Amino acid sequence: MKNFNLKKFLTENKLTNNSRLVKEYLEDGGPAADAFREAGLGDSDMVKLKVDDDQTLGPVSVAKAVAFVEKKSNNGEMERQYSFDDSEGDGAVLNISIADSITIDVYRA
Repeated sequence: MKNFNLKKFLTENKLTNNSRLVKEYLEDGGPAADAFREAGLGDSDMVKLKVDDDQTLGPVSVAKAVAFVEKKSNNGEMERQYSFDDSEGDGAVLNISIADSITIDVYRA
């Protein structure tokens, strides 16, 4: 019998705590999930995140990106602002500002 990788099985079948949280963020809607949808991004789309101009994450699923935004904003307790213009001309489909101290630019992957 092949070795069974429990961690891989749980992750692939979305049975981990983190997977459940991500699913809740998307199902409950909330401002972050709504903003991603308004930017034309579906739950299964892949995106790249640029955080504070010095950290790039991705490609990650929209679900994980929403969870990341929620975590960065202390589960919605910090004020968030969403904009959909690409004023810098760099191709961002969504710009997120959290408490005027964290900026996250979202790009299609």
